[in-house]
Amino acid sequence: MANQNFDILIIGGGVMGSSIAYNLVNDGFKGRIAVLEKDPTYERSSTTLSAGGIRRQFSTEVNVRMSQYSLSIFQKFGELMEVKGERPEIELKPLGYLFLGNEKNWPLLVKHQHFQKSLGVDTQLLDMKATFQIIPDLNPEGLVGSSYSPGDGYMDPYSVLQGYAKKARNLGVQYLSKEVIWPDIAFRIPLFDELKLIRGWAGLYEVNQWDNNAILGQHPELHGFFMAVGFSGHGFQQAPAVGKALSELIRLGRYETVDVSSLGFKRILQGEKVLEEEVV
Repeated sequence: MANQNFDILIIGGGVMGSSIAYNLVNDGFKGRIAVLEKDPTYERSSTTLSAGGIRRQFSTEVNVRMSQYSLSIFQKFGELMEVKGERPEIELKPLGYLFLGNEKNWPLLVKHQHFQKSLGVDTQLLDMKATFQIIPDLNPEGLVGSSYSPGDGYMDPYSVLQGYAKKARNLGVQYLSKEVIWPDIAFRIPLFDELKLIRGWAGLYEVNQWDNNAILGQHPELHGFFMAVGFSGHGFQQAPAVGKALSELIRLGRYETVDVSSLGFKRILQGEKVLEEEVV
């Protein structure tokens, strides 16, 4: 990486970073972009280990809008990510997404269903008879019904990631591993060469304990530092929308396709929450 200059450096080459890189160049950004990924095999990346679900059943408008846009991209993903006549097959299975309701959470599902319908999501409230038609082997003890969103489903996360990364490379994005970049970082900031791992943490997925939502956009005090973190389990499915949103913010200084400004870092500094109630 010596003597190489980049206009944008994306830290993390999983589905989120690769989506941002792809959207930037696809939307017309002319500068040089590099993606830094510590594990080029993606063996232990959160993307590869994701369940790969996509749903529009959320309690906040920003999450519904992001998932609506993302689903529209996944539905034509092969066509969009075609490289030299080859199209990635992400195996999208639109079998629907179902939330089970008991006496405690049923009123919440009813409330959310009306809200989701108002935004154009075909969420259906099913009684137990209709629920059994979807899951015949379900144990009905304590259940009242379910909330079902046809058209949602799941796909292969690794294929989505590779589709974005391959297309981004084809459009001129450079992917770098940390053996490539670490000497330059240590030269510029010598303290980095003395860093040693003291302890680590592992879990099922990241959680933003503030309000169960992502932190998106530019840091209010660090110019040129943009974030897309803390998705609390629904990051993979929203990667197309996040990539588009960050591309617009970096290039244009504003959001156009999906307004995700409510998920900015300022909400935490100001003590405000965008609480997402439908978190798996």
